[in-house]
Amino acid sequence: MMHGLKLKEELQLLLGSGTGNNLEGLYTAASAYSQPAGAVVDGETMLDRLRLMLLQVELAEAFATGIVMNPVNWANAEMLKDANKQYLFSNPQATTTGRIWGRDVVATQSMPQGETLVGDFATHAQLLDREDASVAISFENKDNFERNLATLRVEERAVLAIYRPEAFVKGSLIVGS
Repeated sequence: MMHGLKLKEELQLLLGSGTGNNLEGLYTAASAYSQPAGAVVDGETMLDRLRLMLLQVELAEAFATGIVMNPVNWANAEMLKDANKQYLFSNPQATTTGRIWGRDVVATQSMPQGETLVGDFATHAQLLDREDASVAISFENKDNFERNLATLRVEERAVLAIYRPEAFVKGSLIVGS
């Protein structure tokens, strides 16, 4: 149950709508990608798009510390090869954290395929836990005692503070969109 709670938390941290009991997610609050003025790219690729998104964060007076993408998109990026069929920037034997343009990559199924988020996660957003995750068990819910059942509740209380939404940029990895 704790694993399921953490998956729900991750989804809220990224894509929460900010309405009702939902957190406002980083992706929801982030600025939309817009190619920065003066940036010239001939034959834009997915890697070019990521670099331009990092530039957009830098132009907002922040430093992007990470990239979030769907595992399918991350696998596609890792398998990019040059004309000699050599991997561009990954090594299948490497045991280090994935990186693009010097930034850590976090692959999660909470990010929709084809979309990405880059940003200054270290400085401009903070997760504040009001109450750590807890598990409660009760045999006294309705007719649980008579039916020999238990009710379990797993919950936590947290808030995501996004100090500067412009320090985060969201966009499509599909070039031409």
